[in-house]
Amino acid sequence: MTAVAHVGFGDLDAQTWAGAGFQRPNGEPESFAGRNADAIRMHTLGLVLFPLAWREWLISGSVLYGEGDERSQGRVPDGTGIDTGFVYGDFSPGGSTGLNIADRGLDWIAETDAVALNLKLKAVWQASGPVTWFLFADYLNNRRRYDSAAMAEVFGETLTQERSQKLVDDFVGGGSACSSSSAPVRCSSEAGRRRACSTALPS
Repeated sequence: MTAVAHVGFGDLDAQTWAGAGFQRPNGEPESFAGRNADAIRMHTLGLVLFPLAWREWLISGSVLYGEGDERSQGRVPDGTGIDTGFVYGDFSPGGSTGLNIADRGLDWIAETDAVALNLKLKAVWQASGPVTWFLFADYLNNRRRYDSAAMAEVFGETLTQERSQKLVDDFVGGGSACSSSSAPVRCSSEAGRRRACSTALPS
């Protein structure tokens, strides 16, 4: 058996609507004052295992781990005719969904962290005969956390809101296939299960 380790980097596509505060120019729809990153630069470490012979089976596999983070900050300036404010996590008793502080400006910070783990396993049955069997399994775990903060000065007081959201995405898949060297026969099957959850963490 041979093992090869490798390092690398890349971008994780993490489209999201997480962000901090809100802004509303006159006559325009509302949007976040600042948004969390949609793409995260990931640093990865991987290990590949080349075939290990066990009885009539040849087994190979790989593991890939990566993590990364992005941070951004900005300000919606005051005196520009843009209303700003804070978004509630739920409806208030009066039915409001947020606090509008009008054209007073707002500072924001958005941080995004991501961790990814991918495991793969493949087994080939090489017993004597015309048919070769393949078994494979794949597991992917993707975890992301979105933190944000919005700050503004209103009537001499500094108002601050912090929000945090955690997302977990799991995928488990596996299957089998076969091929024949004596006839053009191929067969395969595959099954998978995916689980995703979202948790809003208290600020």
